Amino acid sequence: MQGICRSGVLIALVFSLAGSDCRDSAAKRRIRGSTHHRLDAARAHLLERAGQHAEAIHYYRQAAQRTISTPEQNYLLLHAARLSDSLKQQTSFGGSKFS
Repeated sequence: MQGICRSGVLIALVFSLAGSDCRDSAAKRRIRGSTHHRLDAARAHLLERAGQHAEAIHYYRQAAQRTISTPEQNYLLLHAARLSDSLKQQTSFGGSKFS
């Protein structure tokens, strides 16, 4: 049951803690107030998978600003840049990948 709660908190984190069934409000407060770069990176990844690329780019960049690891910062910024380029290409072709 604890794993289900953690999954609920992670999903709620990605979507601004909306709709979480997790009853552990202390865990919600810890997640909500956290500034750890990996939470931003995880949020970015899940937003990207959900097709919300503009928001994902924001969180990749935010994660890059918060990490102290130069290789990790480079990886996150590169990922944001690639996603940004992909988003620009989609919008320049009328919003479709296949136009």
